[in-house]
Amino acid sequence: MFLESAAQLNRAFARAVSEGLASGRAASEVARDAFEAANPAIPADLGVAVFEEVLHRPGRVRAYASGDEASMIDAMESLLAEGQRRREIRDDYPARSLATVTVWSVLISAVHDATEPDDAPRRPSERKDPSEER
Repeated sequence: MFLESAAQLNRAFARAVSEGLASGRAASEVARDAFEAANPAIPADLGVAVFEEVLHRPGRVRAYASGDEASMIDAMESLLAEGQRRREIRDDYPARSLATVTVWSVLISAVHDATEPDDAPRRPSERKDPSEER
């Protein structure tokens, strides 16, 4: 179940990136849409386990999905490389490095949000009312 959900997440993300690249839209818009497309591909009760599968065992997910499908990092790398070519994305770091950091950051954030209790203390920048600091 985890592997199938992880493979579906990769497929949804890669499909959105591929379609976005073909449309010629800005890399930032394509990235946003790709993460949004991947989100509903994950059953809510499996979210954390699926993200961990995608992040920690990408080779296993790829092998399960027949070995020729792009991982989220592969798809993001192609998007960022195209963005670099178009001068939309900084090019002082390799697209693969930027893709790895981007995908990990978004998925780790999602895992954190999914596992953090609703009443957890927020960072000062997220406080809505200054009186919450007291």
